[in-house]
Amino acid sequence: MEWLSDISWIKDKKILTVDDNEVNLMFNKICLTRAGIVKENICIAQNGLEAVEEATRQLFDVIIMDIHMPVMNGIDAAKKIKEQYIGSDRPKIIANTGDYNIDIIAQDKKTFDDYMTKPTSPEEFIKKIYTVLNFPA
Repeated sequence: MEWLSDISWIKDKKILTVDDNEVNLMFNKICLTRAGIVKENICIAQNGLEAVEEATRQLFDVIIMDIHMPVMNGIDAAKKIKEQYIGSDRPKIIANTGDYNIDIIAQDKKTFDDYMTKPTSPEEFIKKIYTVLNFPA
């Protein structure tokens, strides 16, 4: 796990984590801070609409998106966010979902750059971010 020994690649990345479950948000935030991301670079949204609004206000390197949420689901939110960006400014979006959505998410390469299933380990969580940012895993 060489990618975990040198955290310089992640410390300045701006991450938006989106989930309607407080425990999941806390897990995500703990994983990100332990990996070395500056707390000011971690933003939280509790539904898809909030995620779209945050992505309109500021640029993110990575968005970790739950799928089933109130107000706006993660699939619709990810599509709206991707529509807002052109080229290299577009954030990488990782779907964070239960096992029952894997087939749908895995086939949807236009909306999501990758996916992970809940529950996931802190190491796998950070590794997904590492790989979507095009570092060799």
